[in-house]
Amino acid sequence: MDQEIKITAEPSTLPDVCSFTVSVELYPEGTLVCSNRINSYGSPLLETLFEIEGVLEVAITNNLLTVKKDSPKDWEELGKEIGIAIRKVIQGGGPYFKEGLIEILQKEIDEKKKPRKTSFTRPEEKAVSELFEEKINPAIAAHGGHIELLKVKDHKVYIKMSGGCQGCGMALQTLKRGVETAVKEAIPTITEIIDETDHSSGTDPYYK
Repeated sequence: MDQEIKITAEPSTLPDVCSFTVSVELYPEGTLVCSNRINSYGSPLLETLFEIEGVLEVAITNNLLTVKKDSPKDWEELGKEIGIAIRKVIQGGGPYFKEGLIEILQKEIDEKKKPRKTSFTRPEEKAVSELFEEKINPAIAAHGGHIELLKVKDHKVYIKMSGGCQGCGMALQTLKRGVETAVKEAIPTITEIIDETDHSSGTDPYYK
């Protein structure tokens, strides 16, 4: 490929997530998500990215590639490695994904969308659980995070954050302004949300 390949990196408010906009279309048919190295086999692009130490998950939509990392490296350093890998694969020519692999990766997305079985039976806690599974967590998952509903007691919701939410300096803001507002609007009987996450174990703890 002779044309110049431009790649623009844009770090997320979540410290372990960064998006890369590429001047070349990578996958125009929707979104593909790969969260382990085994599922990368069959894609020159994904295989090359997962060879980089610290790459934990890759999502691709059209020309937007979003990477979640599990590494102490900052995005300035890791981003350069990712940029080099992307250019290398594009210059080698397509296709970037084999047909069989696309089906596997799409199944991975479908599995993530399936509601989890819960033991919540009371009307209030069941309503909260459904809200988290159907609306809140799908939105947070796009940024690499997840919020687990621990229990609902005395009209209070107890939660635990993980992934991009845990330890992030934006976590408290996300909780208070976003999640709590959504829950209270949908279920007016809820009076408070209590975060039981150990944020000190996150990548960018604000409790020190």
